[in-house]
Amino acid sequence: MDNAQERRGTKSSPPLPTRSSNNGNEARLTGVDETDGTLLSHPHQRSLSENDLEVDQPSKYHFQPRDDGFDMLIVGRNFERCIESDEIDMGHYILAYRELERLFELMGSVFSFVGDDVKDKLSILEKHHKCPIRGLNYITVKSMMEFETAAPKERLEPGRPTNKTTIPSGSRTLLRLHRALDFIVLLMKGLIDAKDEDPVSTIAQEAYKQSLSKYHGWIVRNAAHLAMYALPSKVGLMEKISKHSYSDIGEYASRMTASMDPVYKRTDELYTEYKLHELP
Repeated sequence: MDNAQERRGTKSSPPLPTRSSNNGNEARLTGVDETDGTLLSHPHQRSLSENDLEVDQPSKYHFQPRDDGFDMLIVGRNFERCIESDEIDMGHYILAYRELERLFELMGSVFSFVGDDVKDKLSILEKHHKCPIRGLNYITVKSMMEFETAAPKERLEPGRPTNKTTIPSGSRTLLRLHRALDFIVLLMKGLIDAKDEDPVSTIAQEAYKQSLSKYHGWIVRNAAHLAMYALPSKVGLMEKISKHSYSDIGEYASRMTASMDPVYKRTDELYTEYKLHELP
């Protein structure tokens, strides 16, 4: 019977496909060519490309964190505590912003146009918050706005204090910090998304364009734009300012910006509610 089949040219069934390990990658089905016995890929199996084998590689950059560097965790913790209720706690807001003030100091003269104003405005808010007479009205942002909008109009106006005990408006002062916070959030989000060697100048210019530039005159806008060209790469900036190792910066920066967003949003809502967005 077997000889008869061979004479009629009947072929036996091809061998079943076998499974090979392909060097530890996904197993592939293979068969055997009937003519020369070489292995063939299974017709429905897609070959692995180089993209399939790509994995995220840790950054090649390492540097010694600064003991006196900018601490993102301090900012994040205080902004998180700042809005544990629907209120914006003024004390934690000031503490968070004191660390942001350090950020601008460490970045150098490039951001002096922001840093100097932040320092001045924080001092005013602290005087309100710690005032033994009226400090209870400055426990939260909302209580401050209620107090100042119920007071004579001149309390909300800019200008030289009429005597040594007069302090500029807290609502007007906070508005400047509120606008600067928008810039900081945009800058940090841009840095999170940037690659190690991307220039910070481009990120900072775009963040400034979307935020603070709307409140500055032509001369300040152009001076700021030109000054930002002096900023280094992302890794160069972090080496200059950071208290954290480079491998931790992405996680800490994400947490920090996540804590800023609800504070900025709620503060903005309060300025809308009390019609104080257009304070001079």
